[in-house]
Amino acid sequence: MGSGVVSSSRRSTPLAIRQRLYFAYHRLSGRRLGEIYRRVHREDALRWPPGIAEGRLTRVLLHAGREVPYYRELLRGWSREIEADPVGVLRELPILARDVVGDRFEDLCSEDIDSREAVAQTSGGSTGEPVRIMQDDLFRDTELAVGILQGTWTGWRFGQPDVWVWGSERDLIEGQAGLRERLGSRLTGRRYVNAFKLTEADMRKLLADLDRERPPLIVSYAHTLDDLARFAEEEEISIAPQRAIISTASTLHPLVRERVERVFGCGVFDQYGSREVGDIACQCAELGPLHVLPWTNFTEVVDEAGQQVEPGGEGRVIVTSLCNLAMPLIRYEVGDRARLAAAEEPPCRCGRPGPRLAEVLGRIGDTFKGIDGSRVASGYFIHMLFYRDFVRQFQVIQTRDGTVVYRIAASREPEAAELEEIAALTKVAVGEACPVEFRFEREIPVTASGKRRYTISEC
Repeated sequence: MGSGVVSSSRRSTPLAIRQRLYFAYHRLSGRRLGEIYRRVHREDALRWPPGIAEGRLTRVLLHAGREVPYYRELLRGWSREIEADPVGVLRELPILARDVVGDRFEDLCSEDIDSREAVAQTSGGSTGEPVRIMQDDLFRDTELAVGILQGTWTGWRFGQPDVWVWGSERDLIEGQAGLRERLGSRLTGRRYVNAFKLTEADMRKLLADLDRERPPLIVSYAHTLDDLARFAEEEEISIAPQRAIISTASTLHPLVRERVERVFGCGVFDQYGSREVGDIACQCAELGPLHVLPWTNFTEVVDEAGQQVEPGGEGRVIVTSLCNLAMPLIRYEVGDRARLAAAEEPPCRCGRPGPRLAEVLGRIGDTFKGIDGSRVASGYFIHMLFYRDFVRQFQVIQTRDGTVVYRIAASREPEAAELEEIAALTKVAVGEACPVEFRFEREIPVTASGKRRYTISEC
């Protein structure tokens, strides 16, 4: 596996020149990307010396207590306790809900924000009104450095070409990429394909390009990878085995992974994060539970009462940003559920320590409710539809009145018996009295940030 940093004996290679030019460009722009990348790469090579996350957490808490009005009262007089036990202090603080970020926006910004070159960012808005936050240069450089590092875990080496099938209302939609992004892509050999405009002709061309070029790395949304894999199977398009794929920005369901790996003939690395706080966890070359990253966020998984869940348990994902001092988000609820790796899970053979996520279960609002008050996992509905040959795209919604609505983009007209079977299986899980509706559409739209939610519960 490539390390991502070229040794001194290879400094004259084209790859090393690309790396130096890329870091030099950022340095001339006043950025610290090269310095931060070398540090995180060194710490990763040492397999995460103790205290990486805790040291960053101490800095964030002390800064927030001095400079952030919202936290000044909460942390007043706690400086010694923070330095002695930052995790203990952290867990005494309230969980930060998304609506509080909107209501207390000014109070959550650092009073020295003007010196931090902060820019506004918004969440994807998949759970309702998007959340507006401020992110500084330290956040952006750390996020980019850690993203490069994660890429090297797949075997890709920094500076090698990669293909991103990507798109959002703010991220590199065709013809709208800024000068910095375009120059960075040219220096690294990165190529973007607009995921918002993937017609059948576009997919056919992209698959042909991948078959011919076999880029060292492909990065895309889980649902986009699934759409490409399904199209290749339906059209009987054969693709040369690819080298590595990173699935990010939406939940990688096991059935999606299975199809993508079968069609593209390579491992799929799951990566988990959010716009508000950046990368949270990802898989290494072992393709086991996701390693919780120590540079970007301090991550907790808590139950409904806000208590830490035990290994193997599932709960709400709570994160504290470790690299955004312009607007520290401390114990922020991102709106997802995840399951921790079980205590009996053996340590990862890669040697990286720390907590791991066995599974990212999706949005909190994805869990359906049975008529008897029970909870029904969204995976039940995904499994029900995944292998039905008439289903090209789908979304299952439980409305406020309990109705389960199947939105389906069909490749053929389904038979009545097929729909009756889906309705019957729905009633088995949710309750016999559950109303079931089918709505057939040409396409199931994605959210503004490029994601397709397979399931939504409004209850």
